Amino acid sequence: MTKKIVFYTNICTPYRTEFFNYLNQFDLSFSVWYQRASVPYRKWNYSDFFISHHHFVNDGLFIQLGSFPLFFNPSLIYKSIRTQPQVMILGLSWNDLDAILLIFLKKVGILNSELIFWSEANYLTNGARRVSIFKSWFRKLVYNQCSFHVSSGKMTQLTLDRWGVLPQKFIPLPNVIQESVFDSRTHVGSSDTLIHIIISARLVERLKGILNFLESIPHDLLLSFHIKIAGSGPDFPIINNYIVTNNLAANVSLLGELTPDELAYQFSISDLFCLPSFSDPSPLSIFEAMCSSLPLLVSNRCGNHYESVIVDENGYLIDPDNPQSIIDALNNIIINRDHLRTMGELSKTIYTNNLSKQIISSRFIDALKSTFYDQ
Repeated sequence: MTKKIVFYTNICTPYRTEFFNYLNQFDLSFSVWYQRASVPYRKWNYSDFFISHHHFVNDGLFIQLGSFPLFFNPSLIYKSIRTQPQVMILGLSWNDLDAILLIFLKKVGILNSELIFWSEANYLTNGARRVSIFKSWFRKLVYNQCSFHVSSGKMTQLTLDRWGVLPQKFIPLPNVIQESVFDSRTHVGSSDTLIHIIISARLVERLKGILNFLESIPHDLLLSFHIKIAGSGPDFPIINNYIVTNNLAANVSLLGELTPDELAYQFSISDLFCLPSFSDPSPLSIFEAMCSSLPLLVSNRCGNHYESVIVDENGYLIDPDNPQSIIDALNNIIINRDHLRTMGELSKTIYTNNLSKQIISSRFIDALKSTFYDQ
């Protein structure tokens, strides 16, 4: 007999919904509990999705405190106490109110569930780098209440070790993408003399570092590239003004917000994917680019670069605080232009062998069975 597993998370997203729907075909006893149907800072709504997995959703409290989204859902807390799931996988931040309350209830014996964080912890994010004695102590206290962690990858494990979390057993579960969208087009690359770089990101400079990336490129070097930026966000006007003021329209384009199909098309006619982030726990866009057979130029702050980039083989790493690293990488791309397609094919191979929905799901299910299922 299997154990009852609950995934406890904030809202429905396309990639997580597709993953949970996919898991539904296996012999698992699980349900997904959503704290809210939607939030103002994300474009998705519960009603947008086809959901075939067992789930529960109702709108709890949501308040945006500066850059911190605060959730609290008393109904789900009550449901946890009433139903006592055997395993609860918390797809929540360590400082989420529901997570902290569930851990407290477990500590005082009101909740008997095994609690596990599904973590994308990354010690290089902006938030993690803001250190205080109390924050470090409380974060370690919260994480150490769990004997297991569902981990997005090597960065999570390095981070928890760095934060002093006790030795853990990690259950691997990187994010999965909408594979059917990005695996549906043949990669053809660009057809002109310029090297086409595609960036896909929300335009928030303190996180994604796109303006910093553009400002790091000398004008004569930029002339070898056409950088296409797909995405929207509060810093769209600032980036657009930089392009206009510096007469860069021939080499830098703002594409705006694209649908997944439109983005997949842009990937198919580009030569390279770039993500120059200052702060990025585990960005899906890297896996989308790999699935689309693109070589990579990504920041070493992106948590999943360990799983994605083999330096000089399928891509390059840059340090967003070091302009010379950006210049060196772009010069290497020019030198190796004839090898970009081969590098992209290696990206696809790495994705297929290690990061595809089938591989990730199979490994996750095997780990769940060996850890929590009755023998």
